[in-house]
This record gives sequence, structure tokens and C-alpha cells, in this order.
Amino acid sequence: MKLKFDSGDQNSFRCCFCCHVRTGTILLGLWHLLAHLFVIGALIFATFHPEVLKERVKCPSSGNDDDLCVAFVITMCTLTITLFLLYGAIKSRPGYLMPFFCLQVFDFCLSCLTVVGYFSYAPNIKDWFRQQGLGCYPGMDSILRMDGEWLMLLCLLVLVLFLSLKAYLIGVVWACYKYLQLRNLNRSVVREYTVDPDTEMLLPPKYEDAIKAPVDSSPPPPPYTN
Repeated sequence: MKLKFDSGDQNSFRCCFCCHVRTGTILLGLWHLLAHLFVIGALIFATFHPEVLKERVKCPSSGNDDDLCVAFVITMCTLTITLFLLYGAIKSRPGYLMPFFCLQVFDFCLSCLTVVGYFSYAPNIKDWFRQQGLGCYPGMDSILRMDGEWLMLLCLLVLVLFLSLKAYLIGVVWACYKYLQLRNLNRSVVREYTVDPDTEMLLPPKYEDAIKAPVDSSPPPPPYTN
């Protein structure tokens, strides 16, 4: 995907090698919509079945009722922003894409700060994992048994790929915003210069039509004599 946008170059608005940025933005919005619906379903299930959380009380990262309420409110807010994204991309309203774009930028900044925090805990990354309660999740025991340097390298690689993906998706949404702006601008220009058929009959012929018209071969009128 290019960073310079040209309304005449269709390749300027391509993402994922062949997908148009508008299609990519819609697919991104649908993915976020499905993820939000899944999270909302999980929160509703945890609300009506609190014993699921009580079974994981030994894990420090388990939440309570207050955490569920906060998570539900945040999920509904981000779901609304996702719906704005889908509406703006489908209806060619670039302004509706900006809340989701700002949310992406904010999330990217938080992720960068998180990566800096990971670097600060890099010498004791195993202890940090245990303090966060990640050892209670399935499969984490085998990961914590890895060598410390290899584990730090693996985490660094995952974080770099994660940030690169976030930055690329930010670029996709921004490219879609610029594309919709140019598209609406072109539509407004075409609408402004559209001539009514009744008015067009009174206008002089175009230059291209005038030079193609046959030349009148009839003799000129006689000169005026007094």
C-alpha cells in the first residue's frame, strides 16, 4: 500500500496485495464486529454463570462483577465506533471513519508503551509472567520452561509483528478515508458542471464538434452595393 494517493492511479488504494482499501476497511470492520459480539456473549455468559469465574479464583487475573460491568461498557462503546466505521465505508461517509482511526492510533500508542514496559522487564520476563498470573493459563508452563534469552527473543518477535500489523491496519483505514474524500470531491465536481439538457441547446457547440462539422460549400452572398 502506497503512502502517496493519486486519484488516477488505482494501485494507490490497494491493500493486502490486491484488495481495495474500501473493501479491506469493511472486512476489518466486520472482523471487529464479530469479535465484539463474541466478547459481549462471553460477558453475558459470565454474568449469568459467575461460578465460571469462581473456579478460576486462584488466577490473579480473574475478574469480578465490577470488572465485568466496566468491560461491558467499554465493549459497547468500541462496538458503536465499529458500526460507525462500517456505515462510513459502505455509505461513502469519510467522517464516520475518524473515531475508529483515532481509536486505532490510541491503541497503537498504548501498545508501544506496553512494549517499552516489556523491555524494562526483559531480564526477569519469567518472573513478570508469573506476577501477571499468566502461568495459570494452559500451555504457559511449557513456555515458562524455555530459556530466558530465547523467551525474550520470542516475545520481542511477536511484539514487533503485532505492532507492524496494527500500523498497517491504521494505514488501510487512513487510505480508505482519503479515497472516500477524493471520491466525494469528484462527485461534487461532476454534479457542479452537469448541464441541464434544455440549457445545453442554447450553448455554442463544443470545439471538438465544431471542427468535425462539414464545411458549407455554397457560394457566399453577393457584396452589398449602394
